[in-house]
Amino acid sequence: MKIPVQKFLLLGAALGTMAASRGATINWSLATDISGESDVSLTGTLDRAYNVTNATGGSAGINGVSFLAFNVTTTTTSPVTVGSTTLSTSETFTSTLGAGSSSDPFVSLSAPYRTMLGQSVYTNGSTGTMTLTLDGLTAGYTYLFQVWANVSNNVNLRHTTVTAGNVVDLDANTTNAIGGLGQFAIGTFTADAASQLVAFSGQSPPLSGFQLRVTAVPESSMWSLLGFGLFGVAMLRRRRA
Repeated sequence: MKIPVQKFLLLGAALGTMAASRGATINWSLATDISGESDVSLTGTLDRAYNVTNATGGSAGINGVSFLAFNVTTTTTSPVTVGSTTLSTSETFTSTLGAGSSSDPFVSLSAPYRTMLGQSVYTNGSTGTMTLTLDGLTAGYTYLFQVWANVSNNVNLRHTTVTAGNVVDLDANTTNAIGGLGQFAIGTFTADAASQLVAFSGQSPPLSGFQLRVTAVPESSMWSLLGFGLFGVAMLRRRRA
């Protein structure tokens, strides 16, 4: 039975819409205590990296990775888009450049690392939610997503729950003491669409920085599909001849 080309096109459009409406599930590692620049993963190829603050916070080169400033201030209206990345909130943003400390162990970190971890953005509410939308992805590519939460300038019990199918919880100050350090987590996923959503929730959940890296490109699969397609064209031409 022959199926009209139009039906194939309609089916493809429907599948494309379904794929665009969801993100892949991120498989998280355990939350890890912040310790030094070697925390920053160098696996794969850098796609983007940001420290989340306003423009005056500047950028930071950490372990060879340049974390650009993601411009958010307390007067910023949601959503905020920088390049192919958008951060939005259900409430309003609060941005701080004073999340660092002059006490150990924070003060013992490298200057660039202190730049990123000494600033953060969070929601101006006790149960707010922020959503990060990573656009410009390639379906089938495997990505590494790394995220940090840190508040060292006060005694706090704040956590950031990061959700993308699976969930990981980041403690923003593991010792609950001035100068204490937070945590980071690494997750991997294979993109099923051009966008990936990551949600941050909790009691004013702080977000200090993140990076996205490409770790695998399905080159062999693409070549196989191309070869199959060329074979089909050759067979069609042969039949017509």
